[in-house]
Amino acid sequence: MKFIATFAALLLAALLTCRASAGVFTLRNGVQLDADEIAPDGEWLKLKLVEGGEAFVAKSDLSSEQVNRYFGCMADSELTFETRKTGDNVEYVYFDKGRETGRRIIGADGKTVRAMGKVTDGVYKESYPGAGVEKTMDIINGRQNGVFKVYFPGGRVQSETYFLNDMLHGPRRVFDENGEIISEENFMYGELEGTQGGGLLAGTADDPEDKAQADPPPQPAAEERPARLFTALQVFSVSGADSKWRSAFRKSEAAAESGFASAAGSFKTYPGYGGKMGLNFGGDMSPFSLTYSYVFGPEGKSAINVMTGGGAVGGENEAIRTFYQRAMAEFKIVMVSIGKDSLNLDFGAGRAFGSMTSRSALTGAAPGAPGDSKASTTWSGFTYDAGLSITSRYKNGNWLELGARYSHFPARPEDGNWSKFSWDPVSGYLAIGF
Repeated sequence: MKFIATFAALLLAALLTCRASAGVFTLRNGVQLDADEIAPDGEWLKLKLVEGGEAFVAKSDLSSEQVNRYFGCMADSELTFETRKTGDNVEYVYFDKGRETGRRIIGADGKTVRAMGKVTDGVYKESYPGAGVEKTMDIINGRQNGVFKVYFPGGRVQSETYFLNDMLHGPRRVFDENGEIISEENFMYGELEGTQGGGLLAGTADDPEDKAQADPPPQPAAEERPARLFTALQVFSVSGADSKWRSAFRKSEAAAESGFASAAGSFKTYPGYGGKMGLNFGGDMSPFSLTYSYVFGPEGKSAINVMTGGGAVGGENEAIRTFYQRAMAEFKIVMVSIGKDSLNLDFGAGRAFGSMTSRSALTGAAPGAPGDSKASTTWSGFTYDAGLSITSRYKNGNWLELGARYSHFPARPEDGNWSKFSWDPVSGYLAIGF
């Protein structure tokens, strides 16, 4: 029931955008009607007259602007925008079927402060409160291209301005309520070529919105490249990778206690960290990437100190270090998008190459002391990631991402010289794309 009520409310709102409290309404043949309300009724335009009664006007008696305003809004009502003013800035908020798809903020100097989101192509309309269309804007390739029109409440065009890729490009004309041109000027790629007539919109030249529309600067397009490079810093948890190390340490400590007058030891572990580089294919933050990363895995350090019955002391110190190299294909699914920010589901798979090094040193009364030893081993296998991330994209194509992932690294099997080692950490990372 809640869904039905919401749908009905949205439908009613869409119908109301095609209505207008018009005042004097002028037909194409010059006949004027004093109307309280105007609304499309099938193929006719219905006027509720001030003096009482109703009048029905055929499309053939309307100007093209009136047909587009009152009947076009029914066909394209899913694409709308709102103009909001915050201080000296003007913000255009774009909607597709009631869902916000993007924003563009323009300063009082006409410069685009920020552009966010991915705006659907089409003709966008903004309506007077509870009345007819006030403005229309053409969006092509996600930018303002074509004509931007402002309407009087009676339906006539108040001004029309042409844009190319968010820049003023072409004529800008201002009309009075009788359709006569007040002023006309021409722009080339955002620069004014010459002025004819009385200047900008009469009575509204100090409006920040009009300043923004009258003098927007050229906006450089984000460079389109087949692939974008990105880099990331990662921090990994230990996640139980040291369990076998601790078990071996306890056995060594117990053996030292049984063979010497006294023994004491300590064992510490350290988390992993690493760096990643990758190529993101398909332009601006596509869902597919190829990556290479080098990871300093978890590290363990132990120390056992012993004392003989004669008072001699000695000990054994050992350090175990792990390293990984990973080559992966990674994928991204956008779950929620608000403007140029998104919440994503990330996953990837590939192959990892692991290595482990053990260094030990014997001192004092320890058997075989003094002496050092070193051993190493390598292995490889399947690796994968899965997690969530938040991405913020910028108009120049760069992006910043914060995320957390669960990772699986290939386990090293047990043999005569080494215990089994496995590592499945949780990680956090910061990535920058450029």
